[in-house]
This record gives sequence, C-alpha cells and structure tokens, in this order.
Amino acid sequence: MLNSNIYDLKLTKSQRIIGLVTIATFFIKYAARFYPEVVENLHTNGLYDGIRFFFTHLTGWIPFPLIYPLILALIIVVIRRYLIWKKLPSKKNRLVRFLYGLMTLVAVIYVSFTWLWGFNYEKIKFENRFELTRVQPLDSLLFRDLRNLSDRLSFLRMSISQEDSLTFGHLPQHLSREVRASLDTFLMDLGMEMKGKLHAKKLYPKGVLLHISTAGVFLPFSGEGHIDGGLHPLQIPFVMAHEMFHAQGFTDEGVCNFLAFISLSRSTEPILKYTGLLGYYRYLASQCRILDKEKFSEYFNSIDKVIKKDLHHIDQNNSMYPDILPKLRDFAYDRYLKTQGIKEGLKSYNRLVQLKYSWENRYGLITY
Repeated sequence: MLNSNIYDLKLTKSQRIIGLVTIATFFIKYAARFYPEVVENLHTNGLYDGIRFFFTHLTGWIPFPLIYPLILALIIVVIRRYLIWKKLPSKKNRLVRFLYGLMTLVAVIYVSFTWLWGFNYEKIKFENRFELTRVQPLDSLLFRDLRNLSDRLSFLRMSISQEDSLTFGHLPQHLSREVRASLDTFLMDLGMEMKGKLHAKKLYPKGVLLHISTAGVFLPFSGEGHIDGGLHPLQIPFVMAHEMFHAQGFTDEGVCNFLAFISLSRSTEPILKYTGLLGYYRYLASQCRILDKEKFSEYFNSIDKVIKKDLHHIDQNNSMYPDILPKLRDFAYDRYLKTQGIKEGLKSYNRLVQLKYSWENRYGLITY
C-alpha cells in the first residue's frame, strides 16, 4: 500500500515530457525577443504560414466558431480526470493529483498558445518595420482633424441612408468576404500576403465578451477571430477587421486598430468606409475630450445630428452589457500584455491616433 501511494505521487511520463517542453518553450521565447529578425523569418513567415494553411483548409470551412467544440472537449477531459481523481485512496493523493493535473493543463495551454501564435509577439515591431517615429500632434491639429473627419462622416452617412439608424440590413450581404478583401488590398500595398483565409465569427450568447469590456478576441487554438454577437452593426466591421489582423500575426492592439481603420477607410463599400472612419473617430474624439472638455463640448454640439444618433445608438447598445469585475479584468489583461512585451499594456488600444500621425509623418497624409 505504501509503495502504491508513493507511486501515485510521482509525475507520469507524459507529465514529465510536458514539463520539459514547457521549460524549453519558455526559454526559447525569452531568447527570441533578442532576435526579432530570426523570429520573423523562422516563425512568422515560416511555421506560422503552415499553421495558417492548416486552419484555412482543415477548419476554415466550418460555419460555427471552433471554440464551442474546444470547450466541450475540455469539459469532457476535466470530467474524466475528476472521475479518476475521485477513486484515489487518500485526500493527499487526490490533492497532489489535482495540482499535477492543473499544472499540466496550464502547461499545455501555454505551450500551444506560444507555438501556435505567441511567438509573433517577438517579431519585428510594426514601428521598426515601417520606420515610424513617435509624433505628438498639437491639440489644435487634433481638433481640426476631428472637425474634418466629422464632415467626411456626415457626407458618407447621407450617401448610405438618411434613416435615423443603421441596422444589419445596411451591411454587405457577404460581410466577412468584403472585409477580408479590404484587408487583402492593404496588405498587398504593405508588401505582405494574406496568411490564408482569415475569419472573425460571431460568438454567443450575446454579451459573453462585452460583459468583460471586450468586443472581440482571437483564439490561437482554433486560428479564428471572434466578435461578440451583441455588437452594434456599426461596430462589427471594425472589430472583425481588428481580429483578422490578429490572425494575420499582428499582436499589438493599437496596431490592429490602426490597420483596421486604414483598410476599411479605403474600401469601395461606403458602409465599410463609414464604419472604419467611425471607429477611428471614437478614439480621436475621446482624446480630444480629455484634452479640453469645454472645447470638445462646443464642437460636439455643432456636428451633424445623424452622426450623434449613430454614436448614441452604439453607446446605448453597449450599455445593455455592463462590465463584470472590470478592475480584475483590466489588471489581468494589462499584466498579460506587458509580459508579452507590450509595454503600454491596456493603453496600447489607444495608440491608434498616435500611429495615424506617425504614419503620416513618414508616408504622407492618409486620405479618406
């Protein structure tokens, strides 16, 4: 009996192998951040191309998000392990086996995440690749651009519909395909090729992401982006494009926002152009509001009423999904981003405006 208990407290062969692979992966990823060019060549433009090929041809045709069967499989594994755990002879054995199992699960998730996508955090940074320098625009320039942008939005909005609200019926019938086409065009201009067929599928129940202040999420284990099923129609193309750029291998949240904005703003579909510009407008307006509340209030009172209504409808829709434990979520995600080398953490989302002016400083004005 004693020998049996001692044996039960030992790691299994598979657990020892997983432990060694986890340790090796950790040190390889740590070393990788010092060699971004190597990561770019071997992983982003090598192994990751193969991963994207796999997901495109073997899972890309499935109409529903793969996260559902993955969660089901995880539940089955947990239940199976629980039944085995329950038969162990003592509380000590059960506790140790539970801890071993938990550590094994975390290790498998970490290793899978890192090799399937996580190494992209260590590739050449977007700003370095395109030789961008940080630009801090004057407050007057921000407000001037905000006014010009709202005029452009007003013109586009009237060309789409004069109705008080835009619904799903105003979006293209094959939305994912149209968004993907806009991304493909812009990527070619950047000298890049689209890595397979990028997806961003709706996730239900509604609010499953919005309740944690998230509109979309990319899942490396399925190679798919996801958007919350409760999003307002005017937010969907922007969030969809954002998650598709994650699937392309871009990791920085601000960069994905910037690329989504540029791609959609260049679309030939007026509604996609409008949603792209509206996405950028919300970030720019937020920054101007922080800079000078009184000046922003004066400006906002003068803009087209139909634009105000669209913004109000978005805010009204989002208010239906109040945050659950927002401080815990912000702390956890901020720490995650920083451990992956994103120094700004959650603030990286707000880099869209700064990146726009940095891009214009290097390549000229962005026209829309």
